[in-house]
Amino acid sequence: MKKLIALLFIIVILIFSGCKNNSTEPTNAKEIWPLKVGNYWTMKIYNYDSHGNVTDTSSSSYNVVSDTIINGRHIYVVINDGYPNYYSNLSDGFYQYSTYSDTLTIVLKYPVYAGETYLSGESTIKVLNTNEQVVVPAGSFSSYHYENIGDTDYKTVVHCKPGVGIIKMEYCEIDINNNLRLVGKSELTSYKLN
Repeated sequence: MKKLIALLFIIVILIFSGCKNNSTEPTNAKEIWPLKVGNYWTMKIYNYDSHGNVTDTSSSSYNVVSDTIINGRHIYVVINDGYPNYYSNLSDGFYQYSTYSDTLTIVLKYPVYAGETYLSGESTIKVLNTNEQVVVPAGSFSSYHYENIGDTDYKTVVHCKPGVGIIKMEYCEIDINNNLRLVGKSELTSYKLN
């Protein structure tokens, strides 16, 4: 189950990024997830059983280790637990770069308004709120609330603070009675922005 949750966390990132431990937040951020060499984020991951009990915890980190220009696009290499991912910020949001197809796919649209929907690969994402207060171990943040909609098997909830990045994620399975069951959660525990 731990590997499944870790895999789901990586997939969500691919589909949708001194520590600061207070509520001091960037204002008027140009990017939802700031990419700069030396930036890093650490998340605590919780896995749950079918009764809602925590079965185990682990941690995961994201480190921006380098940047490069590929076909005229500024791409950042972000190492997540030893695996490289490639991301870019464009004027309309945070993108994942595929080295296999030389394409960019939007992950987190920004700026965006509450109620807006957009496509991320084959998933439809809806922005439910742009000013939702979320408390995690790294502090209290006014966040943007993103959810995938339309999928009958799972739901992923992502909370992002512009200028900080992803601060909380929840992974839920939808049962045959259309009830949500929390299977995993990730919360920001620390981060460093250069």
